[in-house]
Amino acid sequence: GVLTLYEESPLLKGTNFVGDAQLSVLGKGEKRIVSYALDNKTTIDRADKSTSTEGQITAERGVIRTAVKSRAETVYTIKAPAEEDRVVVIEHPRMGADYKVVEPDPKDVEVTDTHYRLKVAVKAGETKPVRIVLENQLWQSYSISDMPVEQLLSYASTRGTLAPAVRKAFGE
Repeated sequence: GVLTLYEESPLLKGTNFVGDAQLSVLGKGEKRIVSYALDNKTTIDRADKSTSTEGQITAERGVIRTAVKSRAETVYTIKAPAEEDRVVVIEHPRMGADYKVVEPDPKDVEVTDTHYRLKVAVKAGETKPVRIVLENQLWQSYSISDMPVEQLLSYASTRGTLAPAVRKAFGE
């Protein structure tokens, strides 16, 4: 059905129309967030940064395996209106089942099928940065016989976390 929202307005000495929302049928005990209006007084900026780093490297039976950690960091900068506090719910898209929330504390983040939700209180006139960091780790395997000498030498000298004996074997 349709939900119509009003707010009390001391200036108008009554209620003021805020917006309408269309609700689908909810099962008993279900909860949903209803988006019903755009807050023109609050601004939210978003900055994204992604990195991948190689970690542990193993070499056995002609196969190199590298652990690759991917990190996706998003900073939402929320600016509340000068004279009004806000509670903002950030809906951050999920990146897949392999990614885990490492910041903020995962206990403070609601998980839906498609998004992470984070409730943020912002005081009047405050600008508040909110970081959301997701990480995953996967393993990549390479056949040593298919690798160019230059790539093998890069493993020997600078890439990833390699036991000293294994690093030495690469250099030989």
